Amino acid sequence: MATWSRRERVTRVIEWVVPAPEPYGACWNQVEQAIGQAENELREAGRVAQGRCAPDDLIRVRCRDEEIVVYYETEESA
Repeated sequence: MATWSRRERVTRVIEWVVPAPEPYGACWNQVEQAIGQAENELREAGRVAQGRCAPDDLIRVRCRDEEIVVYYETEESA
């Protein structure tokens, strides 16, 4: 009898892209709005409790070339 099992997961990445052109970079207000939008979606999905902030590792911010990317990931069963 087999003692192993198979799992397959699909990771969905949801991103908000804020332009950050040289030499000025991104506007803080726009980055803050993108983070707020991500938090709202996570709250609606039940991953963040009402009236609470998202845990530090739930929403990520990444710098790419001339843009700031705010994102979170969700896993789905295949």
